[in-house]
Amino acid sequence: MVSRAIEGAVMDNDQVFGLAQRTPIFVINGQVHYCFGNSRSGPNTFKFHSDRVRPVKEGPSLRVLEKLRDIKLSESYAIYQDIFIKEEFKRSGLTNLGGDNNLVRFVLRNVFPYLRHDDEGMLASVFNTKAKSKKVSKQSKSGKAVRDYDKKVADYFEGRVKYFENERSRYKPIVPTKSSRSRNRMKEKSLDAILLPVSVRKGIDLGGEPEVDRRDSVLYSLTNGQDFAIIDRSLYFLRKMPLGGELNVDGRGYILENAIESRKLFLEFSKRKANELSLDALRHKFAENAEYQKLRTKEIDIAKYAGVNTYHEGEFGFEKAADNKLLLYAKIPDYVLKSPGREAYYRFKGHKIALRLKWNSGYKNAGLDRGPHKLSHVVGPFYDGSGSSGLCMGHYNHDYFDRMDRGKAIAKYLLDARNVILHGYQKGSNPYRSLSDSNFEDRRISLREIKKKKLPITNINYQRGRRR
Repeated sequence: MVSRAIEGAVMDNDQVFGLAQRTPIFVINGQVHYCFGNSRSGPNTFKFHSDRVRPVKEGPSLRVLEKLRDIKLSESYAIYQDIFIKEEFKRSGLTNLGGDNNLVRFVLRNVFPYLRHDDEGMLASVFNTKAKSKKVSKQSKSGKAVRDYDKKVADYFEGRVKYFENERSRYKPIVPTKSSRSRNRMKEKSLDAILLPVSVRKGIDLGGEPEVDRRDSVLYSLTNGQDFAIIDRSLYFLRKMPLGGELNVDGRGYILENAIESRKLFLEFSKRKANELSLDALRHKFAENAEYQKLRTKEIDIAKYAGVNTYHEGEFGFEKAADNKLLLYAKIPDYVLKSPGREAYYRFKGHKIALRLKWNSGYKNAGLDRGPHKLSHVVGPFYDGSGSSGLCMGHYNHDYFDRMDRGKAIAKYLLDARNVILHGYQKGSNPYRSLSDSNFEDRRISLREIKKKKLPITNINYQRGRRR
């Protein structure tokens, strides 16, 4: 995987490429040399084509410069690895800890957050009650689910390590296909072609200097361990000559041959550096990555509830229904409604108002299977009293389902249904049944008793313009 961020960071901070942009450089037996000044004197010189003779100065070793680069880029490397791990989790699909119950996972992830932070400040605030702590109706097997998830994560990343190792094993060094010398401006060779024939490779004289371990250098891995020069945006391989040459360093002569555009060397270098960083991240960094820890915590929490039949939190929850459907409900405690225009109060029993949801596999989200309805036998102005459990919401506009986040839209629908029950009875409203003794005589309650029992009168001092 080639990272533009790594390319940019290397271009700005790599000492080897940076030096090569300003002056010719030569890497011989692990040591960097470069043209410096205009004096023609000195044992080390370089003369290319018709250019003047230029002195060559010895610089730091290639290993030192590469270490300096990695130190300077440590922060950029860490950012790259963090982003890389995040992208790996996105592509992995490792967000299904709760098994195959997509509907439960959708509700937990996408609907509950809006029910916990609705504009009214949580359902329980209406009644001045403390939200109950999370409670699962039956023991879940979250421990095994978490172990299975961790194994799934480990298996995925082990597979990705093998992928990047295999990618690395297929890398070919950037070397010329032939050993012919070009005295004119040398034609660029493409990167794809390019393993040096064994017969030519054996004929290259690396000299009698102490052997430098070139396996740790990304640049040397690109040149198959051969010494090289970078001049005028081109890479040349150095061939040692018995006497003289275009380059003379420490009593040895060298000629330059078989040019390759240095930009291609740089891109290949960035690609391999990204591969190295990716492998390091996969082997050592993913377990400590903040994104992974956040995801794992979230998935562990979901695992606790995805396998249960009922779940209740605060003033809302869900119950599994037949045919893989789900009843998402809001709990409504006992409440009192005042008849507009007269001092008559009616107490109604608490109950659950629910939406029945189904899973839309094509859209990978939840859909409505049934609108707001009560889950127990209770009466109220917005229930018709004929045995139907459906809630009357008048000419309710559902258009927001087409433009709103689906989880938010479902939460809004449930909250709006609850608001109709608690706040909808106002002057001019048109419920199924009016607040009167003929309809609800057995529901009458005195103001004194309301105050004594601290029951909420939910339809007075209610502002219609305020979202509930």
